[in-house]
Amino acid sequence: MHRRAPLYYFFLGVLTSSSCLIFSVAAQVPSNSQQSSTRSEAETASWFEAHRTQPAALRAFVQRMPKGGDIHSHLSGAVYAEHYLEWAATDGYCVNPKAGALVEPKACGQDSSYFPASELLNRTSVYDSLINRWSTRNFQFAGKSGHDQFFEAFSGFGPISDSMSRRDDMVASVANRAASQHITYLELMLTVQGSEVRQLGREVGWNKDLQEMHSQLLKRGLTKLVTLGNQQFAQLEREVSKTLGCGTPSAQLGCAVTVRYLQQTTRTKSPVEVFAQWLYSTGGDR
Repeated sequence: MHRRAPLYYFFLGVLTSSSCLIFSVAAQVPSNSQQSSTRSEAETASWFEAHRTQPAALRAFVQRMPKGGDIHSHLSGAVYAEHYLEWAATDGYCVNPKAGALVEPKACGQDSSYFPASELLNRTSVYDSLINRWSTRNFQFAGKSGHDQFFEAFSGFGPISDSMSRRDDMVASVANRAASQHITYLELMLTVQGSEVRQLGREVGWNKDLQEMHSQLLKRGLTKLVTLGNQQFAQLEREVSKTLGCGTPSAQLGCAVTVRYLQQTTRTKSPVEVFAQWLYSTGGDR
């Protein structure tokens, strides 16, 4: 015998059907915010097409466009060559015009052709040559591939970028530029305690028993190096904050950018050095 459904099931069915009907209608009628967003997208696309052949206008457009985050960014390669030359002048470096290279302050008197980096702005041909060597500007005229030009540039500004003395200025410079381009998050790659960790790896030596090699690295001082590295990162953050003037009325734009750091590992070294660096980058507890 067929049973009659309870009355509340009938009402539930009506309510559910009504809800579905209301939801369906609501889904078909765009909200004011959706309409505004669609209109903005159309206006932006129209402006972009109208200015496609105007590089200066397009650059300004792209610079103002919000971009989110910049990750896997090598700090030393993210700094403009002009900044390195400015710091070289301030820190007393000289220039070897024949080699197109920096000379450490203590070696400035070794050759009569060397001149102070502070004079670079008066020697525009050498200045322009160094900018081209230390960047990918005009690389098509360098007689080499963009790949080679890029990787060879690092050796030029290495004396400054490898030193901790300008690390805060480097981070501050990149953070300020990121803020001006509406980038709100940075993951900067740099190396702290790199040579010390690789040396420890060489002292311990390769062992096919990775667990044993792990234990030996910890026993021989890797934990101490991790502690020192953490202290250096903490010190760097304090110096960057001070350089940018964060928390003061004169705070620079870079203060609004979230910065995180990634420890680099040089994968072209010997297996034990690579292993030691990897273990160091994990804090030594993996």
